[in-house]
Amino acid sequence: MTSSTPSAKDLILPLLAAVGGLFNIPCSISATGNHESNTFEAIQLSAQGAERQRKDVMKLAATFEKLIAERRKEEKYRDVSVADILGELVKDYNSYKANAALKRWQLTPDQQSAISGVINGMSAEARQLVRQHLDFNKYDESGYNESLLRSKRHQLHEVPKGIPPSWIDRLTVTHDSQTLHFKRYNQWWASNAKRVKKSARARLRWGEEQWGKSVDQCCLVVWAIRERSKNPKVAQQTSLNNIHFVVLLRDVVNVCVLFVPLASKGHFRHA
Repeated sequence: MTSSTPSAKDLILPLLAAVGGLFNIPCSISATGNHESNTFEAIQLSAQGAERQRKDVMKLAATFEKLIAERRKEEKYRDVSVADILGELVKDYNSYKANAALKRWQLTPDQQSAISGVINGMSAEARQLVRQHLDFNKYDESGYNESLLRSKRHQLHEVPKGIPPSWIDRLTVTHDSQTLHFKRYNQWWASNAKRVKKSARARLRWGEEQWGKSVDQCCLVVWAIRERSKNPKVAQQTSLNNIHFVVLLRDVVNVCVLFVPLASKGHFRHA
C-alpha cells in the first residue's frame, strides 16, 4: 500500500481564505466635477503642508485668476468686476471646510489685496520677472511680500497723487516702465542679498517710499527715452529738475540706468 504525499498547492489553498484579506488595501475614490472645490482643496493641502511658510502670492494669483475666468463663463458673472469676483472667491475659500475654524489657513486682507494687484495691475512680463526671482528664493527670504505686491504705485496706468497736470504723462506707469522697475529691483536684490545670511534677507526689502521712488524714476526714464526717440533735441530742451541719469540704451526695456537723485522731496513740483 502506497501513501500519497500532499503537494504544496494542496497545503496552501486552505490558507488562502484566512490570509487573503490581509493583502487587500481598502480605499475609496470619489469624483467630482466642481473645479472650485478641487482647487480650494489643493490650496488647503498646500497650506497644511507648509504652515510655517507664508503663502506665495504669485502662485495664489495664478490660481485665483483661473477661477475668475471660470466664473466669468457664467451668465451672472459676465458684468461683475474682477475685484468683486475675487472677493467672493476668497470669502468662499476662507469658509471652506476646516478653513472656517483655522485662521492660519485663511487668506488675509493683505494677501487678497496683493492678489488683486497682481491680476489687475501687472503685465505678463512683470509677473514673469517676479516669478523668476521666486524660483531662486524662498518666499519668506525673497525680495517680495504682500506689502510691496499690493502697492498701487507700480500697477499699470497708475500715477502719483497730487502732481501737476504736466507731470501726469511723465509719471504714468506703462508696460515698459513697470518692466524696468522690476528688472532694476531684481538686479539690486541679487547684488545685495549675497552679503547677508538668508535668514536676514527679508530686512533688505524696500519700504513703500523707496519702492514708489523707484517706480517714479523708471517712469521718467522711459518717458525721456520715448520723447528723445521723437526728437533728438528734446533731451537738451527738457528739464528733469532734481534727477540726473545716464542711460545706455539697447531698447526701451533692456536698459541700464544710473540714477543720481539730488533731492528726495518736492522734485515733481516744477515742470
